Amino acid sequence: QDSIFMWILKLFCGCCFSKSSYWKFRRAPEPSDVNWENLGISPASRALRIGLNSVFTLSLLFCSFLLISNAKNEQEAAALKYPPVDCAGYTVVPVYNETFAAINVNDTSLLYPLDVQKDIYWEFYEQTLGNTGKLECFCKGLLVDREYGLSGMMDYLLYNPQSGEEERTCESWFATFTSIQMLKYGAVGSVIIVNVLLKQILKMTIKIEAPSDQTTMVSSLTFKIFLASFINTALLTLLINGNIQYLYGEDEKDEAFKFAGLLGGTYHDLGVEWYRSIGVPIILTMIINAVTFPLISVVQWGILRFKQCRDRGYSCSFNGQTRQVTQEALEDLFTGPEFLMYQKLSQLLNSIFVCIMFSSGMPIMIPILFFTVWSYLITDRVMLLRVNSLPPLLDAKLQQMVTRLLPYAVMLH
Repeated sequence: QDSIFMWILKLFCGCCFSKSSYWKFRRAPEPSDVNWENLGISPASRALRIGLNSVFTLSLLFCSFLLISNAKNEQEAAALKYPPVDCAGYTVVPVYNETFAAINVNDTSLLYPLDVQKDIYWEFYEQTLGNTGKLECFCKGLLVDREYGLSGMMDYLLYNPQSGEEERTCESWFATFTSIQMLKYGAVGSVIIVNVLLKQILKMTIKIEAPSDQTTMVSSLTFKIFLASFINTALLTLLINGNIQYLYGEDEKDEAFKFAGLLGGTYHDLGVEWYRSIGVPIILTMIINAVTFPLISVVQWGILRFKQCRDRGYSCSFNGQTRQVTQEALEDLFTGPEFLMYQKLSQLLNSIFVCIMFSSGMPIMIPILFFTVWSYLITDRVMLLRVNSLPPLLDAKLQQMVTRLLPYAVMLH
């Protein structure tokens, strides 16, 4: 039973004995997980730092948006000048022969130079239809012809009725066609390069946030790198090349989207042309991601083993012989690079989200995702156990964050 003194305290100071005032205990973090130099930063200052870092990340993504949007505009301008066409039904006849033309007068599959001229300068010839891509079929026919080849195709002259002179039209087409292909497949390399740059820049700027512990820093860095990579790889490409008019028709909102460079592209749905122009680069990007990072781990392992072998005088067995002078230098030689959790998890999350997002329209994404996860599992297990040094001791916040993110990938599917 409570004493009279305790009864009086509860009567006049009952809040001191409420359940909410009980002390709460939690396990202390590992000393190696604490960033001791950041403990003196106030919550308001840390929130301001996080906001500034987020604005800087958005600025980097805006630069990536400008790069992708400019590449898309260049592709569209080139496609308008020389539209793509299926050339399977044409047979190129480089030299006009009246006898041959009279015999095959009803054969519409034969493509003569005059047909190409009328298709290019259809307004001059007062035709209702033109610029249907016959120039591309004609130039490709010359390119595969043994008599002409690349040099003959480039030097082939077509008459320009507007100027009255003969011009190297195929040379102009070939330059534009090459630039289109470079833009299409260069987009794959640009996305990967931008992702790598974002990763390195975010790694340097994460220190601005001054997190109180290593787990918070690694979690924040993992999420920012994943989000930036996913937006740059999938969302920007989808929003820039998509067209919203198919769903809602034209109105003032559409013009605002077009002015911002979003949803004003040429593709209303995932059709054949979308797969050729957008789908193939995305597939190539994910295949490169699945192969590149495990390959980098293998190269790191090879470099480390080569340094150790060179230190032993290129001997395959360690017999105590070394060129190192101090014990610290010898330990550094046999200590591999740090196992970077944020790099592995962010890249894996990006692959999961991108592959699941596009798997409904491109089923090949599922095998690519399986190969990606399998290759990461094998290489990371070997590197962690045999090569890399142990990562810092972290608590369960990082794994919990990743687990909470995965259900959103299913929603994107």
